[in-house]
Amino acid sequence: MTLPGVSASIQRNQPGARMVLDEMNAKSLWFRFGPLAKRVPTISRYVMLSRLLLLIFLLLPVPALAAQGVLYDCDMTNLKRGKGWISEKIAIVVRDNGTATVSDAFVLEVYSAPVAANSVRQTANRLTVKWTIKDYTNGENQRTPYFDFEATIRKNGKISVYARPDLYHNQFSGTGTCTKRTS
Repeated sequence: MTLPGVSASIQRNQPGARMVLDEMNAKSLWFRFGPLAKRVPTISRYVMLSRLLLLIFLLLPVPALAAQGVLYDCDMTNLKRGKGWISEKIAIVVRDNGTATVSDAFVLEVYSAPVAANSVRQTANRLTVKWTIKDYTNGENQRTPYFDFEATIRKNGKISVYARPDLYHNQFSGTGTCTKRTS
């Protein structure tokens, strides 16, 4: 493998060049796949998605123990502007009493459990759910006191998710589709 800006002789012949290349590869992976790739190197996407699906099915299996509700099982297909902060799979459970619970790979990495939504607004044409990740510090030791997320699911099943870290000017977004399931 040849890296731009690094001559082939350095890559092959210099002592310690392999370590430099490994470090460069790790940095390029960080920028290519976002913060979750560096922070959770040992957990594969398969394991994370299987944990997410297990939590989804544990939230709604027994109607006597949990309030009746609707599960939105969402697959994010356009993450160009997500930069790794918006997960490929998002589960939103909206209970009949108007509360909601959200779970995705980022929430599970930070809290190891689904998080309660701050706000749920439902109209005839759309559902808007807001949640917050508090006191998050990434692998580069950058801290944000609040990381606000907003998901809007339209009646046709299309979802738009926006993420805004407090104290930073960045805004991340992604779109996809949701399957609605009732308990």
